[in-house]
Amino acid sequence: MPEPWMGRGEIYSVEGRFDESIAAYDGAIQAASNESEAWAGKALAYQGLNNYSASLIMIDKAIEIDGGNARYWSSKGLIYKKIGNDSESAAAFNRAAQIDPDCASCWNHLGLALYRLGNYTDALDAFERAIEIDPDYLDPWNNKGIALVKGFADLEEAIRCFDQAIMIDPDRMQAYVNKANILYLRIAL
Repeated sequence: MPEPWMGRGEIYSVEGRFDESIAAYDGAIQAASNESEAWAGKALAYQGLNNYSASLIMIDKAIEIDGGNARYWSSKGLIYKKIGNDSESAAAFNRAAQIDPDCASCWNHLGLALYRLGNYTDALDAFERAIEIDPDYLDPWNNKGIALVKGFADLEEAIRCFDQAIMIDPDRMQAYVNKANILYLRIAL
């Protein structure tokens, strides 16, 4: 019965007790080695220890058991992001978005990976898909604005994106900073 071990693993992870979390997930895996959630939880605990190579091994095991889980592919994308492998990150987020086409976060993270690869057109498409899914999700609005500036020098549309982000959450300062930088850039040009 892996459930008690799973609960402990999750609690320990939330508390930042990652070694204990790993031990608890090991107990769950011993009880049921095909429990994909235990492998995914263990991957998350290894991330907490900044052991990304072990985390990748664990998330790959979760994917081997349940390859149709978009959350696992997203986790893999985030791990690759943390180690600076943007092409693998983009591939993992692309897979997550294929599995769950309505996952706005998957599309937003795919856009970020594509942006870091310099693929601004596809990044912009991914941000727009995230916005289409969830128009109140601030991050893709902000990211779309940045992509418009960097990839297309479309300052006016970028300002509209930052304004939308500000409307969604007036307390998030990053959109204000981005807008101010663009307004300054527009004046300087």
